[in-house]
Amino acid sequence: MPPIHLAAFFGSMRIGELFPPGEPLVWDDVSIGPDCVLFRLRTPKVRSTRGDVVSLFRFPQPGLCPVAAMEEVRRAATEAGTGGGRDCVFTSPGSGPWRHSDLDSRLRGLLGKVDILSPGESVTGHSFRARVPSALATLGTPAALRVLLSWGRWRSSAFAAYTRFHLSERRASFDFIVDALLGRH
Repeated sequence: MPPIHLAAFFGSMRIGELFPPGEPLVWDDVSIGPDCVLFRLRTPKVRSTRGDVVSLFRFPQPGLCPVAAMEEVRRAATEAGTGGGRDCVFTSPGSGPWRHSDLDSRLRGLLGKVDILSPGESVTGHSFRARVPSALATLGTPAALRVLLSWGRWRSSAFAAYTRFHLSERRASFDFIVDALLGRH
């Protein structure tokens, strides 16, 4: 999985947070430690003059660790002479810094190769924001809700717009509708 997608997924980030208009993510905004990587978001989803920091940690599954992926990006950038300071973090040789639209088209191309998307189904980099909250929401515990709010940097119930309805929730909704139609409320 490409490093930018791993970072967005595990950080529950919008791609636009990593690629704000006119301000690509630069190495001054990234700190890689022995077991974590920190992204300083200059334009976080919640507007703040101070920005925001997203911390990602090692994931034990080979090929899916955002820290290992960012270590590799840094190594390659350093070898190319573009791994520090105000150099853009995500670039393509010969074409310069990636843009938000580049990521969306790369994501669609990647998913198209493995035939994941249904006909007419759309996906964008914003889709990464939904998966972790959806997984946590299925647990339905107070602890999961606390983690969901903290990890996703939510201060309200706005996270609900990102969670996916699951069969049990759909069944409960349908039962409610049936009761309403039958006058049981």
